[in-house]
Amino acid sequence: MFSIFKKFKEGFKKTIGGALGGLQNLFAKKISAEDIDFIEETLYGADFGWDTTSDVVGAIREAYKRDKELRGKEAAQIGARVLSQILEGSEGELKTAQNSPTVI
Repeated sequence: MFSIFKKFKEGFKKTIGGALGGLQNLFAKKISAEDIDFIEETLYGADFGWDTTSDVVGAIREAYKRDKELRGKEAAQIGARVLSQILEGSEGELKTAQNSPTVI
């Protein structure tokens, strides 16, 4: 699971340092509804896309509804789990035609 996020980190170094860097402040504390809104805005700003952001934030909101003592680290674990599910199987195989030109 960590290798997936290592790839994200390498691919989004500027984003992590900028937009996603603000999320690090949430790891050590109990989060609030405003913090969840901040997570949502940050993921949109980092171009995670509407579907991915909705899935991640939706799962965090559900956990927050069940436990108002939800900590940032737990929210991050929830987000990581959702991202893993989204990315599962995404590393497909590139198949090219045998006897014809291929554009990649």
